[in-house]
Amino acid sequence: MFYSAPRSVILRPDAVDIRAEGDVNPMSPAPQLRVQVVDDEIIVTLPSSRFSVTYYKPDRSPQLMAKNISSEDDQRAALTVSEFLGAAWWLANHKARELGWII
Repeated sequence: MFYSAPRSVILRPDAVDIRAEGDVNPMSPAPQLRVQVVDDEIIVTLPSSRFSVTYYKPDRSPQLMAKNISSEDDQRAALTVSEFLGAAWWLANHKARELGWII
C-alpha cells in the first residue's frame, strides 16, 4: 500500500494537521511512502532510498515504539531523514488505529 508523505506535519498536544494526506498522484512533489504490516510490526519505507523504520506495540503500552530507524540522510531521497521519520510516524499511527492496535 502506498501513501503520500504529508507536505507538512504540525504536532501540537491538541491536534495534528496533515496536508496532502490523500494525494497519491505520482507526479506530486510529495514522495510515496510504503506501509506494510508484517506479523505484529508496521514497516514504513521510502522506495528507491535507504529510509526505513519499523513500529511495534509492546504489551500493555498505549503507543507504538520504533526500531530499525534510519538515521542518515539519503541523497537519492527528496526528503531528509527527519521529514521521513515524521511522515512515517503519522502513517504508522494511522495504520495502527485502522488495525485496532491503538486508540
